[in-house]
Amino acid sequence: MTGVQTCALPISERVTVVTSATAQGLADFLSTARGVCDTRVVEAVMGGDAAARSVPIAIRRAALDADLVVLLRGGGSASGMEWADEQRVVEAVATCPCPVWVAVGHADDQHLIDVVAHKSFATPTQAAAELRRRVDLRAAASREADLQSEREAAERDASQAHRHAILARRAAVAVGAVALVLLAVVVVLVMRGGI
Repeated sequence: MTGVQTCALPISERVTVVTSATAQGLADFLSTARGVCDTRVVEAVMGGDAAARSVPIAIRRAALDADLVVLLRGGGSASGMEWADEQRVVEAVATCPCPVWVAVGHADDQHLIDVVAHKSFATPTQAAAELRRRVDLRAAASREADLQSEREAAERDASQAHRHAILARRAAVAVGAVALVLLAVVVVLVMRGGI
């Protein structure tokens, strides 16, 4: 089963969560990340021997249309996590064409996938909070870039208006100078009796 939650903000970040349908942390992740980005869920077995086969396949599927893959399993028993140290799972995380964040919900445990992931979190909620923080920072940077562009445009407009004012003053001075020369010529001609 694959589900899509469309975000309310037009952020280009496409996140695919790899988890089981019953993962305790999925609801926490989705509620914390709500409105931040498009989120798709690709299901995988997240415990026992089947996870070593299921997770790499799910990661490859997830990476097909994602900017970020989040591998999560919230809470639950720490037993059955051997898959997180399996070579094929570790390779799938390490060689994924997009960044992979790991949030398996066991703060005291560290697995090989935590080491090779782009970022590792103790809980799915922490991963979602970091995603929200980064998207907010990117949006703030974008707003600042827009403001800077507006300031630069205003400065260009002011500079152009200043150049026009200088040209107008020069033209007025030139017209005044020509008028003075003509007046001087007329005065000279009058004084010589030429007019």
